[in-house]
This record gives sequence, C-alpha cells and structure tokens, in this order.
Amino acid sequence: MVGITANREVLAERVRTSAGLATALNPYLGYENATMIAKRALQENCSVADLVLELGLMDKETLDKILSPAVLTAPGIQSK
Repeated sequence: MVGITANREVLAERVRTSAGLATALNPYLGYENATMIAKRALQENCSVADLVLELGLMDKETLDKILSPAVLTAPGIQSK
C-alpha cells in the first residue's frame, strides 16, 4: 500500500519479547522448560532469549541459530 511503512525497530522488539518464541525451544529444552520460560517472559516482560541465557539452559551461539528468523520462517531449514 502506498504511504504505509513498517517500523522495523518496533517490530523487531515485539518479536524479541514474544513469549511465543519459547515454542521453537521445545525440542531442545523440553516442554516443561519451554513453558516455564514463556510464562516468565510474560510475567517479567523480558525476552525468551535473555531468560534462556540467564538460566544457563543454552549457549548464545546455539540459541541464536534456533531463533534465527531464517530458521523460524522457512520450512526445511535446520538449526542443528
């Protein structure tokens, strides 16, 4: 549409703080840990990634691969 532009910074922040990202961590952290992370992210208004790192559940490199937009949005791309 003409005249409409995305505010990339706002959108990136909303994605970063989305508790829904915990779903992508299910296969790696298990359902209970992913659920706990999602609940805390909502309660504390912080990012899933920050909580995972804070709790020492995964290293940053692995987490970045799993939560990569390319992996999350393209079928068939593996993060492993």
